Amino acid sequence: MIRKLISLPIICLLLLTLISDIFAQNYTQWNLPAGAKTRLGKGTIDGIAYSPDGKRLAVAGSIGIWIYDVQMGKELNLFAPHTSSITSVAFSPNGQTLAGGCSDATIRVWDARTGTHLQTLTGHSAYISSIVFNSDGSRLASGSHDKKVLLWDAHTGKSLRTFDDHTDGISSVAFSPDSNIIASGGMDKTVRLWDVQTGKRLRTLREHNGDVRSISFSPDGKTLATVSYLDEKINLWTVHTGKPIATLKGHAEISNAIYSPDGKMVASGSKDGTVRLWNVETRTLMRTLAGHSSVVTVIVFSPDGKTLVSGSDLDETIHFWDVQNDTPLKTITGHRGTIYSIVFSPDGKTLACGYRSGIVKQWNVQTGISLRTFKGSTKSVFNFVRSVMFSPDGKTLAIANGDISFPIWNLETDTHRLIPFDMRVRPPIVRFEQVVFNQNGKKLASADWHTIRIWDVQTGKQLRAMVGGEAGYNHIAFSPDGKMIAAGGRDNILRLWDATKGIQLRTMKGHTDTINGVAFSPDGKIITSVSSDSTVRLWNVQTGNQLQTMNGHKGIIYGVAFSPDGKTIASAGLDKTVRLWDVDMHALILTLAEHQSSVTAVTFSPDGKVIASASGGTVLLWEISILQ
Repeated sequence: MIRKLISLPIICLLLLTLISDIFAQNYTQWNLPAGAKTRLGKGTIDGIAYSPDGKRLAVAGSIGIWIYDVQMGKELNLFAPHTSSITSVAFSPNGQTLAGGCSDATIRVWDARTGTHLQTLTGHSAYISSIVFNSDGSRLASGSHDKKVLLWDAHTGKSLRTFDDHTDGISSVAFSPDSNIIASGGMDKTVRLWDVQTGKRLRTLREHNGDVRSISFSPDGKTLATVSYLDEKINLWTVHTGKPIATLKGHAEISNAIYSPDGKMVASGSKDGTVRLWNVETRTLMRTLAGHSSVVTVIVFSPDGKTLVSGSDLDETIHFWDVQNDTPLKTITGHRGTIYSIVFSPDGKTLACGYRSGIVKQWNVQTGISLRTFKGSTKSVFNFVRSVMFSPDGKTLAIANGDISFPIWNLETDTHRLIPFDMRVRPPIVRFEQVVFNQNGKKLASADWHTIRIWDVQTGKQLRAMVGGEAGYNHIAFSPDGKMIAAGGRDNILRLWDATKGIQLRTMKGHTDTINGVAFSPDGKIITSVSSDSTVRLWNVQTGNQLQTMNGHKGIIYGVAFSPDGKTIASAGLDKTVRLWDVDMHALILTLAEHQSSVTAVTFSPDGKVIASASGGTVLLWEISILQ
């Protein structure tokens, strides 16, 4: 009998970024995608812009553009395209329109007051990295990863000119104050200056060591401040000649830099979480604003220059600063970064999510309330959680964040202990990528670069190590009976190990790119694997033979899960979709396409009634019903 899977309305949309927002408002019902009942959270921080009157702040991210009242810090509106994330944002000089550069290569323009969508500009072929209006609002410039800068008529949406001399993607664009010059910074480590009227390249600036992430003209248009991703300095240039005139050196990698409206200061955001203010005349550091705990990704001055806003979706905060007194005025929290791992508790009542920012949050599935926040070891240079896993009894939570040790949290006492690697063994570099419990919770398997290790949970002692897959493992899974471990990695090979004896049983070849996810069927007879080669594959555990290849995703597939009854597979991918497959028929049943950015993880609830899918700092919970 052919089964049909019918999607009921989405019962809960968790954009896991919210409850801690000290200005929390009733925004959970705003601009929802079709079928969604509620929204909790706000997504990532990818761009910030002040309105010209200084009364509103636009924050662009994974679900759209949030509009805030600057004085009160509360949410006013949400502009959501429902098809892509917003990567950059700009107000027109008169404050009447708002433009957003999108990950789907389009630019969308809204009425800044009402949120009415006015037009969509098409012409780029890749991710839009930066957009900016000219001084009178008649023109709009955009930079894209397609290596092009486009000039647009801001009123008609018509493309007027293309600047395409960069040899790699564009990261930043800026208009000169008189609107006669466009500056573009690229991944080719150069800054190029263009004549707006003729389209000719005026000059090329070549002093950077990496991707030029930030460009800012001085208010008089005579000087340009630029920042490269790998530099620990701000370069100042004479616009007329293209010659370097000064270097402002910081104490950490500088992520961005902008001139103050009066041109007397340059503000810079740094990897160490600080904002620095520089005196342009003396070219010296004036003061340092410390408040972020991770890299400052965006900064912007208010139009009057009295306030500076800095944002970081790694520490999930937006800070407002009094520039003259170095005083923090207010903080908005709740904009969180990418989620790499999600897992339901065994009773299905809570969901644990591992974030790029290095934390794990546990959420009440029914209410959407954050129950607690966990932090792994602070020593990790990778600084994000790769894997989270509940023990079968639901009493403990194991976390892997790419460090040389991993914590196990006792959820009843809210305490944790570290399982460290014995460095006396002196192996190659060990960074734990994933952890998974066996069926009774007494053992834990971990994966690092090329080794799978089995640990005694109670004692924390390593029981055995299984070496293989020299290119490194991305994902492992215990068989339902705990006797085998499946491991997929960067060499495109799926390996099956005897977990008791520590010997390799067989290798399964077929994927043509990195394996990113593996899962056993509940009866232990089938393994499913997903890969950067865009395929979902089924394998016979007993023989190692490939049973089926299922195609449908466009691009990398990041995660895969079996339903508890073994009848359905869910896969998640770069194409912003979750796809559900019939295991017996080897056929696509349903595509869930409500995410606005890549779906990085997917899992079923223990009762099989809910699917959780993660994307760009958000989680969607879908209720499903499988009819025989």
